[in-house]
Amino acid sequence: MAKNSARPTILFSWIGNVDCWVAANRLIADGTLTRDEGNEVLTAFEKQKPGDRYIEEGRFLPLAKAHPKAFCDYHILTNHAEFQVAPFRKWFQRELKGLDSTATVEIHPLTLDNPSDYAEVFSKVTPFMEEMRSRYPATQFDFAYYLSPGTSAMSNTWVLLSLTKFPADTYQYGSVSSAPSRVELPFDIRVDLHPHAAGGDPVAGLDDELPKEILGSSKVIRRAKRLAKRYAGFPHNVLLLGESGVGKEVFAEVIHKESKRKGGFQIVNCAAFTDDLFSAEMFGVASKAAYTGAEKGPGHFEIADGGTLFLDEVGDLSLVNQAKLLRVLQPPRDAPPTRRRFLPIGGKKELETDVRVVAATNRDLEAMVAQGQFRDDLLHRLSVLTIRIPALAERTGDMTELIDYFVDRANAVNHAANSDYRPKQLARDSRKVLESHPWRGNLRQLQQIVARSLAISPTQEVSPEHVEEALSHDARSGATPILGRPLAPPFTLKTVEEELHKHYFDRALTETHGNQEQAARLLGFRSAQAMVPHLKKLGIDPSRYKH
Repeated sequence: MAKNSARPTILFSWIGNVDCWVAANRLIADGTLTRDEGNEVLTAFEKQKPGDRYIEEGRFLPLAKAHPKAFCDYHILTNHAEFQVAPFRKWFQRELKGLDSTATVEIHPLTLDNPSDYAEVFSKVTPFMEEMRSRYPATQFDFAYYLSPGTSAMSNTWVLLSLTKFPADTYQYGSVSSAPSRVELPFDIRVDLHPHAAGGDPVAGLDDELPKEILGSSKVIRRAKRLAKRYAGFPHNVLLLGESGVGKEVFAEVIHKESKRKGGFQIVNCAAFTDDLFSAEMFGVASKAAYTGAEKGPGHFEIADGGTLFLDEVGDLSLVNQAKLLRVLQPPRDAPPTRRRFLPIGGKKELETDVRVVAATNRDLEAMVAQGQFRDDLLHRLSVLTIRIPALAERTGDMTELIDYFVDRANAVNHAANSDYRPKQLARDSRKVLESHPWRGNLRQLQQIVARSLAISPTQEVSPEHVEEALSHDARSGATPILGRPLAPPFTLKTVEEELHKHYFDRALTETHGNQEQAARLLGFRSAQAMVPHLKKLGIDPSRYKH
């Protein structure tokens, strides 16, 4: 796992017999423990005396010395009795204070019948780590595991978790002469140890298991696809992060599909809500008398019962609506994470539904929290599980597959609209133009430019000139800014106005998937009916935005 030094790191480890034995001896030596108190601890570990390598400092203190200020919190699991670990807690906190006065130490009792039983250790550690991930969101904290203390089952559990459910750096005590250090595990457990590996290409075997709906086979997109498939089986909220156009909705659909939830997949565009509209849309209206013009009906949290609710553009919610969402995301005591309770407008009794929440945003929520624009507690609630979807610029090696897919898709759409249409293909140099473009709008922009290039080209082979022309009409491709155009022919104010209107109508309909009511709200119209004449004037067909 690549280390992000900008985020604090939480260390997790077991405490072994060695550190309990060393701590008791050190506290006896400095008089903190009486001989009788210390001997009670030492007697318990008489058969597991550490060798010369650990006799002075154990395993934890050398790690803290080798990596001062690397970890903001030490969370140490133990299967020992309290009297056995109490000396270690006192001694290590004292020693750590001299290295990093801000670091904290927490000891977590975890009862095990057999510390060498792999299944038992894994089954106990996994829910503990789920709780920790909720407490320390992936958007704000990195994890690290110290492999050296504990049994083989304990160490190997950290290895499995670091490569699967809870990615993390791993540290290990090195040779006799070296200090504990960070180690790169020499394999990818999902590739190198995959059953298909023995018979051929391990990556091909892995791709057989990954969602086909998400295109691409680059390392970064495979990592994101693995997380989507893995997280699908858990009931927790998922937060999808990434630039506009990277495919967050597709990821959300995949998570829903792979989850096997029986209900439907409900999409909500959070950017479309005013403060007054939010409660009615999300929680429903129980009575026509609730307010003037009220229409009785269920809200999204009721419609999505048994399924998944996708909250797109969640970063655009006002603080007022964030508070409303926070409340419904808090499950009742001792209830599963998907249990939702809410009161419809005009209702007298709370409703209860079972809804998995997946949220998405292209905004920096942590920065918004720091600026007071987004609630910290809501971010924690949404980001129990987090996936950062890579931008197209990061997806080395994926362009050929993506271009082929969008060409085939555009040809199919064009043929469906016109049976006389003949499929077109890109010239080799046309592909080079596309591959070298920065694609600030990511997949959405690439799809639009491919479709536009095919529409512009009068021949079956799309030339580089046609691709360049398609790009020249794109708002993200570096055209002259609308406020900086020269006041000379062919400039007309009417043309600029039409271009501006088309741009924002296109954006609103794209973001709302052709929902005219939501698009009208985004653009400030009183209703969809008021917006329709403008669409007709500009020749815009809202139905083509639906999918």
